[in-house]
Amino acid sequence: MSETILVTGATSKNGAAALRHLAGSGHSLRAATREPEQINQPNVQAVRFDWQDPTTYDDAVAGVTAAYVVIPEEMFDGPDRARVFIERAAAAGVRRIVALSARGVDAFPGHPLQGVETVVQASELEWVILRPNWFMQNFTEGIFRPNLFEAGEIRCPGGDAKISFVDVDDIGAVAAAALTGRVDAGTAVDLTGPEALTFGAVAALFTEAFGREIRYVPLTFDDPELGAKMGLGPLPPQAVQALFGRVVDGHEASISEDIPRILGRPAGSFARFAAQIAQQPTAGVS
Repeated sequence: MSETILVTGATSKNGAAALRHLAGSGHSLRAATREPEQINQPNVQAVRFDWQDPTTYDDAVAGVTAAYVVIPEEMFDGPDRARVFIERAAAAGVRRIVALSARGVDAFPGHPLQGVETVVQASELEWVILRPNWFMQNFTEGIFRPNLFEAGEIRCPGGDAKISFVDVDDIGAVAAAALTGRVDAGTAVDLTGPEALTFGAVAALFTEAFGREIRYVPLTFDDPELGAKMGLGPLPPQAVQALFGRVVDGHEASISEDIPRILGRPAGSFARFAAQIAQQPTAGVS
């Protein structure tokens, strides 16, 4: 039976990836975003949606059976927004919520995504929580991109610690599986890549893929210009330490088998990701 699936944050990396993997599922798709004019995927209904504007919630959830909740990590009132949204969703007949969280938020009491998880788990709806590790796309669309493409360097205080980076495309594939009932309700899945890599190893993979040297430049937490050297502006070193503390402590290195178990194939490797980026004409790689 065809159902209607809602994807919030539809123009974000994760929302767009979920929509790609839901295409052809046989279900009706609704993309919720502040910029619905940017949705040009065939057979997808675009609706205006803003987490900060609850008046947009009802139109988004009307007639929906499953919803992907993608709340920005930096939205400090995210738990309150999630609570109101889920109440409206339940009243509209939504049966399943799939929520995007992040690995390790349980180590940070008061973290907005931890609060979102609590709200989702307390609801009477079927729920699945996705907890991905650091995105591979952080190098091409996030904090590492400027230094990577402009200076050929990866600059951060990562030392020799390892991270099991995950491809956002795999997160989208798991989200699609969860939204269509192929992941057991009442579970939280841990999403990682197939290997744990140091930043030096990442630089070596980009070097091979790009055909030019990419260097890893290790920084230290006590560097007063840490934020500026990373391209983050006048961010205090303490803020960067909060971001990288779990990395240097080894907490981001473990590898989960949830992606292979759910998708029936290995998680995408960083080597494959780097090769794909190198082939894109807009990647800015000479």
